[in-house]
Amino acid sequence: MAHTLSAQAKQSELFFSASEVSVMPMLEVKNFSVEKIPVGNRAAYWSSLIGGFIAEIQTIPYDKKNFQASLKVAEFGSLIMAEATSTPARIEHDSFSRCSKENDSFVLHLQTKGASWNAQGGRQALLQKGDFLLCDSARPFEVSFSSSNRMFAIRIPKKQLSLRLPFVEELFCLPQNGSEGASALVSNLILSLWHQYGACDRSEVKNKVCESVLDLLAASYLQRYYPQKSESSVIYSRRRLIIDFVEKNLHDADLSIRKASRALGYSVGYIHQLFRDEQESISKYIKRRRLEKSANCLKSQIYAANSISEIAFLFGFNSGSHFGRAFKQYYGVTPRQYRQGARDSA
Repeated sequence: MAHTLSAQAKQSELFFSASEVSVMPMLEVKNFSVEKIPVGNRAAYWSSLIGGFIAEIQTIPYDKKNFQASLKVAEFGSLIMAEATSTPARIEHDSFSRCSKENDSFVLHLQTKGASWNAQGGRQALLQKGDFLLCDSARPFEVSFSSSNRMFAIRIPKKQLSLRLPFVEELFCLPQNGSEGASALVSNLILSLWHQYGACDRSEVKNKVCESVLDLLAASYLQRYYPQKSESSVIYSRRRLIIDFVEKNLHDADLSIRKASRALGYSVGYIHQLFRDEQESISKYIKRRRLEKSANCLKSQIYAANSISEIAFLFGFNSGSHFGRAFKQYYGVTPRQYRQGARDSA
């Protein structure tokens, strides 16, 4: 390996870069921990580890002083499997990676301890033990958990799933219940595979087992989601393009349907038509996502020194009073009460 576990203790200030980690030979399960890393560097070190194996992220611990995390990683056929354990934190994958290999992958999140909120492209899903979902690593996503958490993150080449599922890119952040049907078989197979990793010591065996995992994963999505599919991929792709534009521009106070219209070349009326059958209009989506982003900042220690008005302006609200009214209408409490409640819980 490019870096050994002993090197972590001796050179704890040195972080793995994405390029260094990605070329590590993973012939067996490798173990990593932040235990011997200086407290102030743990989150960045942890982020660099995950970034090298799975996807580039930023880790924001809820309690930076007491942040603990460990990672086990193995390569299995075309899959990169990582078991991540962490104290409460928020994980953000906000920017597009310069690594084409990463952008050509999905990341499967399989919850094995605790619970986590996952968000991507306007969708949100709560994962509990055994549940899983797919995230598109070429697009921003968030994962947050308020208690000790353990999750499998498995990097899957997009091509492998595209061969098995039509319209596979529609499946991001759609949760699968790990306690029933084909979804339960997927969860159990992955866990069994992980615990018996050493029994598959030949590459041809690993490849066959890997194919079986992907086939079963595809079957679980076909069983639950494709019978409900009725819209064309063109409509879906255009709606997704608009959502991505909104997510990247939530900080812009001038963000509006008209601005998206000018930037993307669609008429305002056509954008309204694309979202006509959705649960919320694009205007309501923009407002909700700004409030959710603001709420994350209000309970984060990173923004503890920022005033409520500063956080409101950060996410496009032009008036502190308008932000306060909108926030209370959505969350049932004022921003100040929300922040104080988060501090009391911590």
